Amino acid sequence: MCFCNSVIISAILTILCTANVCFAGEILGNSTVCAGDTCIYATNSVGEISWKVVGGEIVELPEIANSEVAVVWNLVGECSVSFNSVDDSATINITSFRRPEARIFGPVLSCRYSEDRFYYKSDNKNLKIRWDVANGLVQTPLDADTIFVVWNYSGTGYITLYAENENGCVDTMYHYIAVNETASPQVYGNTIACVGFLEDYYTPKQSVLRYKWEASNAHFIGPDNIDDVSIIWDSVGVQELTLTVTNSASGCEAVYKKSVDVSYIPQARISDFPDICMSSEKFVLYGGEPAGGYYSGNWVTDGQFMTSAAGPGEHEIYYNRMNAAGCIGSDTAKIVVRSTPAAPKIELTDNVLYAKSTAEEIQWYLDGYKIPGAASLMHKPEQTGTYTAVAGNYYGCTSPQSNKISIDMSGVAEDTGVKILHSDTQIIVESDETVARYRLCGIAGDELASGVAWANTFAVPVQNIGAQACFLLLYRANGTMSHKIKVLR
Repeated sequence: MCFCNSVIISAILTILCTANVCFAGEILGNSTVCAGDTCIYATNSVGEISWKVVGGEIVELPEIANSEVAVVWNLVGECSVSFNSVDDSATINITSFRRPEARIFGPVLSCRYSEDRFYYKSDNKNLKIRWDVANGLVQTPLDADTIFVVWNYSGTGYITLYAENENGCVDTMYHYIAVNETASPQVYGNTIACVGFLEDYYTPKQSVLRYKWEASNAHFIGPDNIDDVSIIWDSVGVQELTLTVTNSASGCEAVYKKSVDVSYIPQARISDFPDICMSSEKFVLYGGEPAGGYYSGNWVTDGQFMTSAAGPGEHEIYYNRMNAAGCIGSDTAKIVVRSTPAAPKIELTDNVLYAKSTAEEIQWYLDGYKIPGAASLMHKPEQTGTYTAVAGNYYGCTSPQSNKISIDMSGVAEDTGVKILHSDTQIIVESDETVARYRLCGIAGDELASGVAWANTFAVPVQNIGAQACFLLLYRANGTMSHKIKVLR
């Protein structure tokens, strides 16, 4: 056993010389050493002593007595230590063994979180090995020929190798690794996606980093080497998104993987709707297949199309179906809203009803019922009742009803040569003889209206006369009264 520390040397020497009586002419110390060891040899001889060493070198150490010598063995093989004094001399033969001389191989530059391989080489195949690592986590047994280390700190990593051969000689080797900081990327974006739909993913941007994205069964819309990317997933199933970031200063690389569950798009079908008219305030949408979907689009509320709010023109209706992953399949249909004609205005002139309208079609009604064949702009009434008209167009859209005109076709009281029709605003008189003037009187004889006619057919305005029984007095051109007619207003 050899000692290098002077304090330990003195202590051990005391023990050795206490346990073993040192006799004159003897040298106490190790007879087997390892090359490079520093050993202490001693004798009990007194007086002036001269030491001689073969295969080593005498070194000066503090607190070494004249009877002691410190030797560094720098040769391999047979060596010796001897002394001469006035009284005696002695020699001790030393066998110096070679140290293992193992070398560590591995990188000297690495990155935090990287896994690196380290191993040793030696001509001696029978070495006992023990590794020691600082600032890293060893992934393999410490007595293996090769170790793998993950660096969990940036800065300096330390690796120490202790190698011992069959002669008990130990060599200690050191290896230092500069460990650079590595980014810890995070990827943000949906983990559930829909096939064929665009998805956006990003990582917080750092100017010192370079980016590279990869995705299984997908294609990128735009560049794949920036901090945010757009992807369309091409296949259903669990796909993988990979981001590799590289520190442009140190070259350290980090990889982040994100799993994305890509779902199918549900089928949806719908056909175009028939044209509808503005007069329909709401239209209930129908026909979407398979069932269970919902309708959307402008002017669509609770499955109904708000016709009057949408206005004339072509509109798009969407039929949508959604699956459990939130993926929506859609189909589009057209619906055309046709303008509704404006309500016509009707008038009674010369015992004929006229409708004022620019619509392509007119239909006359009596007391709310359609008059067969009465489909022109004018109509000659033949029955007592309330007349209205409705306008229509080529698309079958009809207007609201027109204003109402009530006509009384009751007979003539005293003269069959006079025919009377009346509405809310006027009384139409048709006479076989020319009527010069007229008077409309109440039952009590009070005059309600009067005027000059000088015609066979004329109108008596009654819009300011309330509902009551009246007498219409007609006078011939010669000044004589033709007849008196009772009119119910």
